Amino acid sequence: MENLLGEIRVFGFGVIPKGWFTCAGQTLAVNQYQALFSLLGTSFGGDGVNNFKLPDYRGVVGLSTGPGFDFGKPLGQPVVSLTVPQLASHNHLVGVNEDMGNDILKDGDDYPAQMSVFVSNPQSQKYAVKGFVNNPGNTLIPLAPDTIGISGGGQPHANLQPYLTLNVCIAWQGIYPSRP
Repeated sequence: MENLLGEIRVFGFGVIPKGWFTCAGQTLAVNQYQALFSLLGTSFGGDGVNNFKLPDYRGVVGLSTGPGFDFGKPLGQPVVSLTVPQLASHNHLVGVNEDMGNDILKDGDDYPAQMSVFVSNPQSQKYAVKGFVNNPGNTLIPLAPDTIGISGGGQPHANLQPYLTLNVCIAWQGIYPSRP
């Protein structure tokens, strides 16, 4: 079966077949690829007089057109920095007992990590073994200042689904597709 002009295929090998271009957003001359230009136009860029662009599949996933998804228009971002307004409204309620406790830390003890919240003086060797309270009622006790706080540094994080890199190519030679 011969390919159609402008057809896009994914190839599982590292060589670009004869009559195909990799889909990497290249700019082509209209006068050299008139048939391909007649199909693509400026959907992926170019001035439409001297040049036009091929689709750029580097680091993106193809998606069918539909409401909110216009043909040839890229959407999304490979990395994102979340801001406070983007986070869902939530809280971090913690109930504690204000008693200092009466057990002394010994070498090898890891009670603070198990409990994860110091009460009163975080430098004390004493810890409140039963410091966590599931239902503190109306008694609210301030936590040590270094117990909770803002974390993160505002750096962007990856926003990509798992992916496999393959060769996405477009045919610049082939049968001109018939139109209804």
